This record gives sequence, C-alpha cells and structure tokens, in this order.
Amino acid sequence: MADNKPKSLRDDFAGSTPMTTDKPMLKWDKPGQRLRGKFIRVKEGSLSNQHILMLETADGVIQVSCPVRLQDALDGIRAGAEIVIQYDGQDKPKKEGQQGMRNFQVVQL
Repeated sequence: MADNKPKSLRDDFAGSTPMTTDKPMLKWDKPGQRLRGKFIRVKEGSLSNQHILMLETADGVIQVSCPVRLQDALDGIRAGAEIVIQYDGQDKPKKEGQQGMRNFQVVQL
C-alpha cells in the first residue's frame, strides 16, 4: 500500500528553517530550566490566549508556552538572534486558586 503522506519541504529546501514542528510543546515546569537557540518568533496560540515561542535549537524547532513576562523579555529580540532563556519559577499567587506569575531571564548571545 502506497504512503499518501506528502514529502517534507525539508527534503527540497535543505538548510532552511521550518516554521512548523511535529514535536510536542515543551512546558516550563522546573526552576533553572534553560533553553538555547535561535529566536524565530512569538505567535498566538490556537486554543487559548496563550502565546507560543518558536525557537530553533540543536534538536530542531521547538514550541514552548510564552507567558507575559517571557514575552516582555523577548520584546526587541530580532528573528535569528541566538538567545538563552532560564525559567526562575513562579511567584506566589495573589488569590487562592490562581497561579502566580512565571519569572524568566533572557540573554542574547
């Protein structure tokens, strides 16, 4: 039986940067967690008002949630810039039943 799946654009455009990924979205769940790669863009999420960061790492393009404070820290970073992001954990929530704000550090290399 023939495979009806279309061939990948990556096959025709070697060295290009894919703008989609089949990898699961990463989560910020461990303080001290770091990501390093080339900044692609921040896009709006499809299921919520949450934004999604796209980053090209040594393992390929990844997507990770982009909370407000991370989005603010990335403001002004140009596409293609090499960056390192560190997740520093969450503030205590102001009200019971809510989540605290997530804290990040971002450096451009």
